[in-house]
Amino acid sequence: MWGSVNYKYIQKAAVGRSGGMALIWDPNMFQVDQAVEGNYFLAIKGKLKGLSNDLIVVNVYGPHEDEKKRNFLESLDNLMKFNNDDWILCGNFNEDLSVRVLDRKFSDHCPLLLRSKIIDYGPKPIKVFNSWINDKGAEEIVTSAWNVETNSCRPDINFRLKLKNVKLALKEWSKEKFGKLDVEIEKAKLEANAWEKIADSRELNETKRGI
Repeated sequence: MWGSVNYKYIQKAAVGRSGGMALIWDPNMFQVDQAVEGNYFLAIKGKLKGLSNDLIVVNVYGPHEDEKKRNFLESLDNLMKFNNDDWILCGNFNEDLSVRVLDRKFSDHCPLLLRSKIIDYGPKPIKVFNSWINDKGAEEIVTSAWNVETNSCRPDINFRLKLKNVKLALKEWSKEKFGKLDVEIEKAKLEANAWEKIADSRELNETKRGI
């Protein structure tokens, strides 16, 4: 599997049902100065051929328990913050992962979005359509909504309230002037995706391929 007998390695034995780990490198390509074995990782530090900075390679087998996982990731994050070397992290972090298939509009193919968990980023940001930019009424709506008085003594709260006023005003203005534009866009996207699926399921003959 390695393809060469010229290699070095460090290893961590299996504990219970947790599998062991190993880090393997070619000493002609990577000169190791330091090797470290931690509770949930193996790490080597040294010089990679062609790079001037030190490189730290970490192989991780993360804990399953949430508390241990959080403590481990925090310690790893702190270690990286105070070390200016280049890093490579690999292995199994034992995160809860989900996969989502994105629309073809993001790529020539159907890209996959891999994420560890769903994060609540708060209220959805306002949508701005290109058709608004060239409409003189949009600027008037924004100015009018921004000038509505807010009654907080904190500047950050006033700023947030003004943005909220602008968002609500633009939403109502867009609905009256353009109708439900986002609904029409969503319909067009669904129709385009449906045609993409039909195209993917059909075999092209030489004429359709342009041969």
